[in-house]
Amino acid sequence: MRVGFDVFTGLDTGLDGDVEFRVFPSNRDHVMRSPLVTFARNYRSRTAAVLMGHLCYQDELLAKLPQSITQNCTSDAAIALAVYSHFGRQGLEQLEGEFSLVVWDGELQRLFALRDPLGSWQLFWLNTGTKLALSTSILPLLDLLPNKPFNLDFLAQFLMLPSPALELPTEETAFTGINRVLPGTILTITATGKVETYRWWDWAAKQHHNNSLTLESAGEHYAHLLRQAVKQRMERGQI
Repeated sequence: MRVGFDVFTGLDTGLDGDVEFRVFPSNRDHVMRSPLVTFARNYRSRTAAVLMGHLCYQDELLAKLPQSITQNCTSDAAIALAVYSHFGRQGLEQLEGEFSLVVWDGELQRLFALRDPLGSWQLFWLNTGTKLALSTSILPLLDLLPNKPFNLDFLAQFLMLPSPALELPTEETAFTGINRVLPGTILTITATGKVETYRWWDWAAKQHHNNSLTLESAGEHYAHLLRQAVKQRMERGQI
């Protein structure tokens, strides 16, 4: 059984037209666990979000939002949508966890697609010229291609990898025309189908050099961060 989501829209009508969201929840979702795939929509602001995975440090995110907004934050997708509605695209850069996310803004006629820095969940997209599609699976996008052409250069690079890997550090996939959203990047798609890619996570930029830090204090700080990260994920229950 498939788990994930699809997003479809026609470019001939613009993103102000119908944006179709298809959600495929996990049959393992339990009332005591957070669903793996969530969807949220705000009809007043004409925005919507669909998310696969989970957001961590939610209390810190909610503390930054007005109380009037947090009342509706009942799912991971709802929290992501609230953060976007309050902070805009830059707010999406504050999200932490393991996720693939698509946000639709009807007022701006923009679609935003992003993955966490480690690329925990896949996210693909396709622009046929008349139709735009995003999906956590490559199969629904293949149905929109008439010939399903193989990307032989990509396949050759993948097969020649010296060690096992889930994906190459490229937007290309095994099929010409189908692209991948890279980990730690935000894809912005306009009503005309123009695509802009912005890398919001840079590992090198996150490095902070502290020559006065001792090995013992570094170990203590690392252990503290690791315990926090493990606790966040254990609280979400089994996936």
